[in-house]
Amino acid sequence: MCIIFIKALRRAKKGKSSGPDDVHIEVIQLIEEQNIDALVIFLNAVYDTGHLPKDWLASTFITLPKKANAKKCAEFRTISRMSQVLKLFLNIIHERIRAKCDEQLADSQFGFRAGVGTREALFAIQNLYWNQRAKVRVDNEETEDVEIKRGVRQGCILSPTLFNLYSETIIAEAIEGLDCRVKINGRNINNIRYADDTVLIASSLKDIQRIVTRVNMCSENANLG
Repeated sequence: MCIIFIKALRRAKKGKSSGPDDVHIEVIQLIEEQNIDALVIFLNAVYDTGHLPKDWLASTFITLPKKANAKKCAEFRTISRMSQVLKLFLNIIHERIRAKCDEQLADSQFGFRAGVGTREALFAIQNLYWNQRAKVRVDNEETEDVEIKRGVRQGCILSPTLFNLYSETIIAEAIEGLDCRVKINGRNINNIRYADDTVLIASSLKDIQRIVTRVNMCSENANLG
């Protein structure tokens, strides 16, 4: 893991906010080689056991106005602050699972894709989503911790990949057995996707309705209704 960790450390962008532990990426990048080895040993232990530190399950959501004098929730966007050490760890997992995950995605999904999955990596991801909690910061005041029970984790490098895998299952189940397709550039298709933006394609309103009904049903079965 040492070589992968060093690559992730070099790729990490400077000037990013620290997580709840207040450790900035610039501090980690200044760690001397012998201490880097100690950090890698720690990350290997987390990877092998799948037991993540509790602080890694915590995030802080910060609200930023989209325009001046914003008052309504829809007029704000949120960013998520999480541990920089966790981000490095997730980068390592992402490198290990990316190739295997891409094999599971259809050619109609274009979003979030790069140009080896392992059991330990999947176990760590599973534990990452257990007992998640976050607090919201507004005007330098923070709420109490709130448990997060749905959705992929905001600000997490793995979230786009996890979303693609989840949505791929829904779409594949929805269109299975349907002959509602249109030939475009020599290929018969009925959907084009970019991340969570999906275009359903058919030659008639009746066929479109069939696809929409199936997608809605499969989404509800996956608790996305």
